[in-house]
Amino acid sequence: MSAPAADIDVYPSGSPTLQAAADAAKPGDNVVLHNGTYAPFTVRNSGASGAPITIRAAAGELPVVRGVSGTAQHNILLQASAGSTQPIGWLVFDGIESASATIDAMKAYNVHHLTLRHCHLHHSASQGLLVVGSQQVLIDSNLFNDNNPDSAYTNQDHGIYATGNDWTVVNNVFLRCRSYGIQIAGYVSTSVIDMQPGYDRAARWVVANNTFALGHDRGGIVVYDGDGGSCNDVLIENNIFFHNAESPGAVSSGSVNGLELLGAVTNVTIRNNDGYGSSPFFVASSGAGYSRDATMNADPRFADVANGNFHLISGSPCIDAGVLDRAPTTDADGRTRPLGAAIDCGAYEFLSEASSGTASAGSTAGSTGGSTADPAAGGPRQGCGIGGSLATLALALVCILRATTHRVRSAPR
Repeated sequence: MSAPAADIDVYPSGSPTLQAAADAAKPGDNVVLHNGTYAPFTVRNSGASGAPITIRAAAGELPVVRGVSGTAQHNILLQASAGSTQPIGWLVFDGIESASATIDAMKAYNVHHLTLRHCHLHHSASQGLLVVGSQQVLIDSNLFNDNNPDSAYTNQDHGIYATGNDWTVVNNVFLRCRSYGIQIAGYVSTSVIDMQPGYDRAARWVVANNTFALGHDRGGIVVYDGDGGSCNDVLIENNIFFHNAESPGAVSSGSVNGLELLGAVTNVTIRNNDGYGSSPFFVASSGAGYSRDATMNADPRFADVANGNFHLISGSPCIDAGVLDRAPTTDADGRTRPLGAAIDCGAYEFLSEASSGTASAGSTAGSTGGSTADPAAGGPRQGCGIGGSLATLALALVCILRATTHRVRSAPR
């Protein structure tokens, strides 16, 4: 008979190390990280259906996995013990911060049943999250910011760069991404080293109620067929795209604020989004198959862009502007959606200033959206995608403590 599930507490200077705890974890175990800084690590074991391996922050604590200067490694690598061609899955990451990775903040090979919630992936040298083949992934209420913050123009380093099927991406903030906030890439397994059949191509994605702001060189999302692969059945709804692709290095042929459909992608639905900025909202290849409603081009009226607070304030055109079908039932703060007559666009439901205490500053077109300084070195932190300044840090802790499981409304497909 197997041993019962356990909590494995990990401290930066104690035993076991984070790597040893990850190696020892069995289905149902919780690897609990306490305050402090940790070295990069690899997850090699899978959980099981109904008994995932969870790696999470201890209640009220803020652990940081930090890259080691002079090395070339991912801060968090998901790779099965039998090798990168083998599947790994039933993994949950909750409340973990990755800072200053020398390659990617997180990379995964052939991963399935992965949940990333309330995490903060930032200031990596390349991607926030790179996924080489996947099935059944939930990305909920995270903050991706300043990944590849120092490079000149690049078309490769994104908040999320992923191939795979059955993804739900909701309630996240993508801030100052070097290239796209999300690249959905339908590569076929024969064209990518280690990617396996069944984990390749891209199908059945829902990208809803996210905020994409101040991206450097490209727009919020690109949906790409992968040059001979396929990308089918993608729903993009209730998102806010704010002043992306406006940096001096942006390339005009692909500089869209919002969405790019590249290649023969099929069944892409685009609805109830707000795209506000000087770059065009949308561009599509001639062979792309999609439906698209009229996109708002209106200032979303964020509470305080300069300090990274992307909550809506009174008068925002994004209030009650979303659609319920396949949208999340809660927002990035764990509040029930909708709070008003209809669901709001973006990562946060509007809460009146009297209730939330947010300032009525409004959006600022030319602002930088908070300091680009590494938060692990003492700058602002938004550990669960809270989208606020230092004054909202306490709310971020509440968000991590709550560890709300966000559900998505389903409808016949």
